[in-house]
Amino acid sequence: MLMKLLTIERTLQRMARLTLWRIWYVRWYRVGLALVKLGLLVGGFVGAYLAASYLFSPDIQYKDFRQEYTMARAILAGVDPYQPTYILTEKFAGFGADQPVRAPAYHPPTDGFVFLPFGALDYFTAARVWFCLECAIFLPTIVLLLRVAGVKRGGWSLAGISIMALAWGPFYTELALGQVMLPVLLLLLLSRFALKDGHQWRAGFYLGASLLIKPLLWPVVFLFVVQRRWRAAATSSAVVAAGYAVATVVLGPVRVLSYFTEIGPTGPRLYGDWSTNFSAWTIGWRVFHGTGLETPSSGIRAAPLLASPAAAGLVSAALPAILLVLCLWGVRGSRDLDRSLAVVVCVSLLISPFAWVFDLVVVSFAVAVAVGWLRENRFPPAITVATAIVAAALLPSFTIWEGALLPLLVHPVPADPKAVLPFIAVLPAFIPTLAVALLVLTIWFMRTEKSSASNAPPATGGAAQ
Repeated sequence: MLMKLLTIERTLQRMARLTLWRIWYVRWYRVGLALVKLGLLVGGFVGAYLAASYLFSPDIQYKDFRQEYTMARAILAGVDPYQPTYILTEKFAGFGADQPVRAPAYHPPTDGFVFLPFGALDYFTAARVWFCLECAIFLPTIVLLLRVAGVKRGGWSLAGISIMALAWGPFYTELALGQVMLPVLLLLLLSRFALKDGHQWRAGFYLGASLLIKPLLWPVVFLFVVQRRWRAAATSSAVVAAGYAVATVVLGPVRVLSYFTEIGPTGPRLYGDWSTNFSAWTIGWRVFHGTGLETPSSGIRAAPLLASPAAAGLVSAALPAILLVLCLWGVRGSRDLDRSLAVVVCVSLLISPFAWVFDLVVVSFAVAVAVGWLRENRFPPAITVATAIVAAALLPSFTIWEGALLPLLVHPVPADPKAVLPFIAVLPAFIPTLAVALLVLTIWFMRTEKSSASNAPPATGGAAQ
């Protein structure tokens, strides 16, 4: 009897300790979550202010939007849209002589036609109108991302989440610089939902439209092919072909051809060694050629780990090709549309010759897919930790990582910004690349316990629309 009483007492003591621990855990978890939300909310307001401040300061002259604007104005004026941007800016906007980069816009000719309506406005008005349009599509884009993640919010809760999203560097940088990644992300999401509904024609149209603005997501067309979504692949290809046909008629075949043979290939050579470009193309250049040694305004200047120009070119060309082949081979038989699409989107960014901070906007789709899977599968520890590491790596901007780690890697840091640092100084530049690669692996190893018919690729080209 005494032993039974002691056993009951120990059981009650353990239950009391567990109850107290749970109360403590829940209390501090809620406090921590509230502090995180407050921090993101404050950061979102700061991001919104920084983005809007560009419109009413001299920095408006340095918005990336000037590339789309000057291309549109050049097309309307009948002049070559691939003259150096500073020349076109000075001609059509009245400034630009002090632009540090003396290079043309590396955007496709179809991008200039998309922005033709802005050519009827002066530059400053056009920049403000484009900012307002991006703000208008920001909220529906957040709504669709939440739907991908399986989160339903409305009213003030949705407004709060939208503001918190602006705490993330890629979103507010996109708005501040007047880039085009928000429309690309919105069209990607519309394509995804069209595929979910079985409308391959519509999905292909949305993807093709995004490629006319910026050809970043072209590997998604190959995803359609390897998964035998023939109508989506054919429609997206037809939309792109129609866009370039119009550009060829208006600009002439010589100018359009020069984009592929002359203008396009010079971009990787100019920006390939910039520390802020986290494309997989830059890895070979950084390791075997150096960082920022030949171009101005490229951030950190660092020596190579091992000087070998031949190895730099070989690795820079081979690594993106290997990533693309492995990616398409891995997703070819996947029955999970979201997972395969998220992997291809991330790889599309890594194999692009240019990968800037605002290009990470499209990675938010992959993050939404990961969050949705975690919610459905009750946050398994390994995948949850990997996703948290990705979030922690991508949330701070590159400049924050550089400012925090550079004094630890190089001591003392030279005061001269043109000083060539040892290779170790460029390690923070690899953080976005490694984070996106880790996100690909994380999504790759996710396993869905059930698959719906809408996720499965059709057995034949005519089986589904």
